[in-house]
Amino acid sequence: MYRCLIILFPKLNVSKKIGPYGPFKLNRRFAFSNFDAWGGNHNRGFEYCIETARGMSCVLDIGAHIGLVTLPLSQVISESGKVYSFEPATANQTYLIQHLASNHIDNVEVITDLVGENSLESVEFFESSNDSGMNTIALIGSRRGYDLTQKRQITLDKFCDERNLSPQLIKIDTEGAEVGILKGAVNIIHLHKPIIFLSVHPQHITQLGSTVEELERLIENLNYKVTDLDGKLVRPVELTEYIVCPK
Repeated sequence: MYRCLIILFPKLNVSKKIGPYGPFKLNRRFAFSNFDAWGGNHNRGFEYCIETARGMSCVLDIGAHIGLVTLPLSQVISESGKVYSFEPATANQTYLIQHLASNHIDNVEVITDLVGENSLESVEFFESSNDSGMNTIALIGSRRGYDLTQKRQITLDKFCDERNLSPQLIKIDTEGAEVGILKGAVNIIHLHKPIIFLSVHPQHITQLGSTVEELERLIENLNYKVTDLDGKLVRPVELTEYIVCPK
């Protein structure tokens, strides 16, 4: 019956909460997705991230997927604030833009470039033909059967400098690109000292020629510390989310 409704009413939306936030109008494809429970397991820092951003004026969501963090962020930032939502995967972009339009959200800007250490015109990117949270620049994407595409890459330093932005919070969930993203954001981190919600993917980091030890040194050189959600100092060596903030 539901498949018939989709065919008869292709613009049908569904109303879903994302964790405790919303409800939001989402594409009918996600009618049976359990987004009410979003924030468990690997994404357990979700609600903490949203509440930290409350009242902020400039937030960067890097690896925005279909908007599961961007949509709640848009509700809690300051009245004059803005969320910059970075999502290079074509299928994810389509849903993200649709969800912003369906919910009449106008304080979010979608950026479709990769983010990394250097500005490059073409970088190999493995992406699913449908929505996925596991698109990556690491070769592991080819083993998943993802399509190899080419994307432009920018740095956060240049992006923020050109727009005169002072980011207060940066969320990074990019399947291994986290080391390069931080290297390309050293200036804005030193200058503005944003809180960073960082998802670490050790296997992907290794495939990209780096190590979690290099990630640790980079964070230390930024005069930042790594904690878990309880504020306990930890090493960023596991596949999970961390809070990275000034010492």
